Amino acid sequence: MPILFILFLFLAGCGSNSGSDSVAAQTSGGGGGSGSGGSVASSPSSMSVGDVVYTDLSSGSASLSFPSSGTFQVLLQSHSTGTSTNTVTLASLSASGKSLGLGELDSDLVLQQSSSPQDLLDSTLRNEENVSIGVGKSVGGGSVSKGVSQGVSSSIAVDSTANFSVLSSLTDTTQCTTITATAKCVNSEVAVYIDNEIIKSNAADLPQADIDDLCAVYAAHLPDERSWFGGNSDIDNNGVVIALITSQVNRLGGSSGVVTGFFNSNDLSAGTCSNQKEIVYLVSPDSAGLYGTKISNSFYMSNFGKGVFFHEVQHLMNHYWRVVVKGGSAETSWLNEGLSHLTEDLVGFGVENYSRYNLFLASPQSYSLAGGTTLSHRGGIYLFLRYLYERSGNSKTFLKNMVQTKNSGYANIVAAYPDPSSGFSTLGDFFKQWAIALAYTDRTSTGSKFKYSARVKNATTGNWEGACMICSAEDGRGTTLTGPSYGTFSGSTSYSVKDGATRFLKINSPPATLKLSFPGSNGYGVILRTE
Repeated sequence: MPILFILFLFLAGCGSNSGSDSVAAQTSGGGGGSGSGGSVASSPSSMSVGDVVYTDLSSGSASLSFPSSGTFQVLLQSHSTGTSTNTVTLASLSASGKSLGLGELDSDLVLQQSSSPQDLLDSTLRNEENVSIGVGKSVGGGSVSKGVSQGVSSSIAVDSTANFSVLSSLTDTTQCTTITATAKCVNSEVAVYIDNEIIKSNAADLPQADIDDLCAVYAAHLPDERSWFGGNSDIDNNGVVIALITSQVNRLGGSSGVVTGFFNSNDLSAGTCSNQKEIVYLVSPDSAGLYGTKISNSFYMSNFGKGVFFHEVQHLMNHYWRVVVKGGSAETSWLNEGLSHLTEDLVGFGVENYSRYNLFLASPQSYSLAGGTTLSHRGGIYLFLRYLYERSGNSKTFLKNMVQTKNSGYANIVAAYPDPSSGFSTLGDFFKQWAIALAYTDRTSTGSKFKYSARVKNATTGNWEGACMICSAEDGRGTTLTGPSYGTFSGSTSYSVKDGATRFLKINSPPATLKLSFPGSNGYGVILRTE
C-alpha cells in the first residue's frame, strides 16, 4: 500500500517569512480559528478561508492561478512507499520577474532521538511476537485461543506472594531474573502485585492508598478496553490481568532513561522466561533513584502509573487476537505502539502524548510514520490514528478491526476503516486530509473533516482527551503546542522530505501562476487558504 510524502508551502500575501502564524493560543485546543470555509473549490482564485483545492499531478506537473492577496498553503504529495529521503524540485516559481524566495533549509531541524531503552526493549518484544504460538496450544491448564476473559472472581488472595520471571535485558528475551511480589489489591478485573524489594526498601514511594487508586482505575477502564479490542485470553484461569509493579523495570531503564512498562508475549506460551499468565510489567516510583532514574510519586501517579497499564494491555490483546487466535504475524511495531498511545488517550490518561507529538511537529518532514518508534514517530502515528478515529465517528469497530485481523501496517488501517465514504477510502485520502487537519486545526475555521475535534475533559479522570495544535497541553511537563514548524528559506527550488512525511515551507507572496512539478506519476497537490 503506498505511502505519501507531503509538502506545505506557505504563500502569504503580506508579512515576513519568519516565525509562526500569529494566532491566539487555545487552552482547550481543537476546532478552528477565525473565518469560515470547508468546501472543495475549483481553483485558488475561488477559495474562501478554510477551503481546499485538489490538484492531480499524475502527469508530472500542473499550473495554478492565484489572486493577488491572501494566505495559502500548497501540499505536494507522493504515493510512494518506503522510508527513504526524497528530493523534489519546484519549477517556474516567479511572478512579474520577482523571485518568490522558495528554497531549502540550510540544515533541517531534525529531532530524531537515538534509541532509548524503551525503544530497544519494545523493538525486541515486538520482534519476539512474530514467533507465533499455535492456535489452541494449551499452557498452564487453559487455552490461549479460547476462554476470553471478561472479568470474573479471582482466585488470587490479597497479601499472597508469587514468584515471577522478569526480563533483565533490553535485547534478549531469554535473559530474565526471578523476583517475589505480593498481591496488594485484587478485584474482579485485575490483581496488582508489588515487588517485595519495593515493599521492603521503598514503601513510602508507593503507599497502599496509591496502590488502591491504581487498582480501582485499572478495574474501572479495563472492561472498556476489552470491549474495544475484543478481550484477552485467560490461560491461568484466574479471570484477571496481573499488573506487576517491579523495580526490575526501573533497572532496565538504567540511570539515563526510563522504561515505563512492557508486555512479553512469551507469557502466553510455555517458553523461556514465561510466567504463563496475562501480565504486564510496570515501572515503580523511585524518588531517590534507588533502582535507576528518579521518578517522583506525584509525577508517577499523574503521568505514568495509570496510562501505561492500558498501553501494555493493548499489546497483550493485539498479540492474542492477531497471533494466537488468527494465526497471523505480529503487527508492525510503529502501528502497534500507535494503537497503544491512542488507547491511553481513550481511557483518559493520554497526558504523555502531547510531549511526544510536540517533537514530531517540530520537524514533521523528518519522520516517516513507518520509520521507527522513537518518541517523535510515536507522536506522529498517534496523531494520525486519532484523526482517523474521529473521522470514523469515534468508531470502536475501527479499533477492533485493526486488532482482530491478519492485516498489518498501512494495509491494516485502510481495511479496518469502517464504512468508507466517497472521497475517504484510500491511504491517499487519509494522509492528505490528515495533513490538512494539521494545518487548519486551531488556526482557521473550516469543515469538521479538515480539523481535529476540540479537546474535552474526561469526566472520570479530569484529563484532556484528544489532540490540539495550538494550546497549553497541561501535561505536567509544561508542554506548549504551537503547531507544525516552519523553516526560513531562500534561493533553491529543491528540498528533501521523508516518505510519508510532511514539510512546511514559507514564501513571501502568492504568485500570479504557480507551477507544481513532481517526478513520476504518483504526485498530488492540495491548496489551502488560511487568510
